[in-house]
Amino acid sequence: MLINWFTLVAQIINFLILLWLLNKFLYKPVLKSLDEREARIASTISDAESVKLNAMKELEEYSAKNSTIDKEKDSIIQASRTAAELERIQIIDNAKDTAQQLIDKQKSVLNDERDSFYKTASDELIARIIRITEKSINDLSDRTLESHLIAKCIDNIQKLADNERISIANLLQICNNTVITRTSKPLDSNSASQLQEYLSTVFGSAITLEYEHAPHLLCGIELIIDTYKLSWNAHDYIQKALLDVTGS
Repeated sequence: MLINWFTLVAQIINFLILLWLLNKFLYKPVLKSLDEREARIASTISDAESVKLNAMKELEEYSAKNSTIDKEKDSIIQASRTAAELERIQIIDNAKDTAQQLIDKQKSVLNDERDSFYKTASDELIARIIRITEKSINDLSDRTLESHLIAKCIDNIQKLADNERISIANLLQICNNTVITRTSKPLDSNSASQLQEYLSTVFGSAITLEYEHAPHLLCGIELIIDTYKLSWNAHDYIQKALLDVTGS
């Protein structure tokens, strides 16, 4: 078989030209396009990764903010509950204090009313007893009553402690041995002399009696020695007895 070298060389040249053309106009543009596409894909992936990282960062920040908000919310709720509980306790305490004040005030009012009632009743009872006693005393012999009164006065002076007698003796010197005698009715001369002699004997000096009328001294006598007073009368005994009964 004969080889046509001219044709073979021409075909080889054509093939090389074809390869060059393919390389220049097809393969290189395709590779360039592939490289550019790969670069775009890589850039897109990089951008996506960046976006992802930013998104994750924002998500973390959002989660942190949510966590902070939740903590602050819990703190606010707890503080509100604590404040509400304290206010509730304060309101209850204030209500208790107000109620106790009202109770104490009412008790005080009731006690005052009770004391006023007892005092009024006591005063009325004393007044009635005194009126009855005065009537009974007026029906008795004045002289018999007077002698008992002087005897009671002397008996009470005898019961004085030594220091009281010394104090009275000192006061007698200040008031020139003058004793003011108060009774509801004047003493007769015998009773006055008896009392005067007894006082002079007890205190060792001549005593002068000065009489003062005291109608309030029911069945009683008062001896005034300067600032010192010795008093015995039915009114005091009756009042003391009533106070003992009422427990005041």
